[in-house]
Amino acid sequence: MHCNSGSFEDAVVEHEQELALCEALDDPLGMAVAHRRVGECYSELGGFEDALQHQRLHLDLAQRCASVVEQQRAHATIGLTHFRRAEACTSGKCSDVILF
Repeated sequence: MHCNSGSFEDAVVEHEQELALCEALDDPLGMAVAHRRVGECYSELGGFEDALQHQRLHLDLAQRCASVVEQQRAHATIGLTHFRRAEACTSGKCSDVILF
């Protein structure tokens, strides 16, 4: 909801609450999706390391659940985050970032 309005900081809080609920319910696929959503918000905010941390957790959980759809989404989202980070660096919006 907040992502649609551009309030990514609020969306991070909302999706972290979603993650906590999925953890309490022991729902690994729900946790995977919540990690993806948090990661997407961090990526939009330029918090690429935080984004990648959540996106890697998304991938790990998707693999554990054997969800090929979520695994594909995880790989695509990780790739997009690396692309956005590279774009930010080439436009001078980052400092001391090692891309690989």
